[in-house]
Amino acid sequence: MKLQLVRNATLMVQYAGKKFLIDPCLAPKGTYPPFPNSLRQDQRNPLVIRTK
Repeated sequence: MKLQLVRNATLMVQYAGKKFLIDPCLAPKGTYPPFPNSLRQDQRNPLVIRTK
């Protein structure tokens, strides 16, 4: 197994000849609760939808 930190919470995992991209911001908009005590604590995360 090989782990590569791409940025903040993004990982590339290579295992058994396969590659996996692990990134919580690839979730649909508003999937996760807001960060407590932040400027945008009224908005769920991720805040935007990723496009290609």
